[in-house]
Amino acid sequence: MITISLLEMVSNEVLIKTQDQTTILINIARNPIGRQLILDYIIQNWQNLLLKFNAIPFTLNNLVLECFTSLNSMLYLDRL
Repeated sequence: MITISLLEMVSNEVLIKTQDQTTILINIARNPIGRQLILDYIIQNWQNLLLKFNAIPFTLNNLVLECFTSLNSMLYLDRL
């Protein structure tokens, strides 16, 4: 799947600058299908994201807010 390949690329700072990574993830999450992919990605990579964006916490904050604000089902909330 193309999106999964993109998610793998997003983690690579050689290919995509760190400051651009969250923008890409947020844009994928704006798509109803992409939202589930990003939810899974954030849950699976939470510790790595914390380490990567520790110096710029507002970036991680924006990512979480953008990706999870519209979640309204208990299924999603239980996974968090």
